[in-house]
Amino acid sequence: MTIGNVIQTLATPARCLLCGKNLMGEHYTGYPLCSSCRIRLLSGNRERRCSVCSIPLTSEKTVCTRCRSRGFSFESNFSLFSYQKDIKELLYQYKFRNNRILAALFAELFYTLYLQQNKFDAVIPVPSTIINVKRRGWDHTGEIAGILRRKYGIPVLNCLYKKGTSAQKKLSYTERVTNLEGKLIVKKNWGKIPLKIVLLDDVFTTGATLEHCSLELIKAGCSGIKAVTLAID
Repeated sequence: MTIGNVIQTLATPARCLLCGKNLMGEHYTGYPLCSSCRIRLLSGNRERRCSVCSIPLTSEKTVCTRCRSRGFSFESNFSLFSYQKDIKELLYQYKFRNNRILAALFAELFYTLYLQQNKFDAVIPVPSTIINVKRRGWDHTGEIAGILRRKYGIPVLNCLYKKGTSAQKKLSYTERVTNLEGKLIVKKNWGKIPLKIVLLDDVFTTGATLEHCSLELIKAGCSGIKAVTLAID
């Protein structure tokens, strides 16, 4: 174990964030989860999902009711999990308790459950607003993308820029679309963007954010856009 790992271990909570198990004697992973909870997450979600947005299905159809009446500019979204207890807790710890080391877990989940099985030219993370980056001190999706690049060799393009927007949590899809107009753009003078890309984000709610990103990337020359998100709400 390197000195860096020793320091990280000392800074890691003594108990698993999900089940509360004491982590003394557990194999070091770089994030505060016991081996049982980690294996459970890495086994993925086996629910039947909508082939467009990834929401769990309750009927025998392959596309949910919402996606049958709405088109997206991206081909599909694949959410690793539903936005339920464990994932809610991990995202809360990551984004609002500044538990930054969880980026390593999320990167491992994205790689193991989606990226290593799919073909694409590059991953493009959906950026946080400058206000949120300054408040938190780091970009939560950019942090995960950086680990994907360094540890797993995934090509990453940080080519999107997000201007300040008002809160979207309580807005409808149409209201979110209006709220985002002109706020998500490709950075000036970026140059050529590959044809086949994967958009990376944390939570899929209505798809409005991914839609705006896709529209901008299509203008920049992309012809095949898929999305992968940690959870669908």
